[in-house]
Amino acid sequence: MQKLDNLAERITRRIGVNLKRFDFDAGPYLRGCVPIHQLFKFYAFYGVTALHPIHFHFSNSNLAGSYFLGKCKVDNSILYKTDIRGDELKSKGESVQHRGTKLVLEQDEQISVSDSFLIKTLVHNHSHDPENPEVFVIKNSAACPYSNIHGAPVEGCFLGAFATVDLTALHGCIVGPYAYVQAGELISANGAVAVHTLRAGQPAARSFHGVCRDPQRGFQAGVRRGPPGDPHKDPQEHLSQSLRGDQA
Repeated sequence: MQKLDNLAERITRRIGVNLKRFDFDAGPYLRGCVPIHQLFKFYAFYGVTALHPIHFHFSNSNLAGSYFLGKCKVDNSILYKTDIRGDELKSKGESVQHRGTKLVLEQDEQISVSDSFLIKTLVHNHSHDPENPEVFVIKNSAACPYSNIHGAPVEGCFLGAFATVDLTALHGCIVGPYAYVQAGELISANGAVAVHTLRAGQPAARSFHGVCRDPQRGFQAGVRRGPPGDPHKDPQEHLSQSLRGDQA
C-alpha cells in the first residue's frame, strides 16, 4: 500500500515539474481518484495472436484491470482499467515518410509507458512522431477517465476526462475535459486547451479552433481561425474551473 502511495506521489511530482510553466498541480485531481484498494482487485491481461510479436515488460507498476496487445513496456506507472492497443505498431524494416524523407525502422515499434498515471484510458495506434518512429512514448503524464490517446505520443502532459488527442505529438501540455486535439504537434508554448475545445490543423497556433458551450447543441457558430483561447474567459481560469467540476 505504501509503495503505491509513493509511486503515485512520484508520478504527480514529475507531471508538476513538466507543467511548471502553467503553475499546475495534478495532485488534487489524481489523489483519491482511484481508491487504493481497487488496485488490488483486478488482474491485467496480455493478448496473444499469431500476427503480433510477444513482448511484454513491466516493472514497479500497477496494471489493475488493464489490457495489452503488441510490444509493450511499462515502468513506474499506474494503469487502471486502461486499454493499450498495439495492433497497428510498425515492424522492423517498415518505413515512414516525413516531408519527402524516408525513415526505415531498425526494430519493431513498441509502446513505452513510464512515470504515468492512466485511468480508464484508451491508447491506440502507432506513433506519428517522425523524430522517434520506433517508440510510442507516454511519459511523465496523467490521463483522467475516458480520455483517448490515439497515435499521439505524450510527454509531461495532463489530459482531463473525455479528452482526445489524435495524431499529435504533445510536450508539456494541459488538455481540458471533453477537448479534442489534432494538430500534428503541440508544445507548452501554446499547450493549454480549454474545456469543450476543438483544436485541429497545423501549426496549432493558427489552427481551426472552436468552443462548444452547450454539449447538447454542438459547436456554436463562432468557430474562428486564430490563436487558441476562450473569447469570454481566461483559458487557464476556464480550465481550472472545469477540472474542479470534473473532480466532483
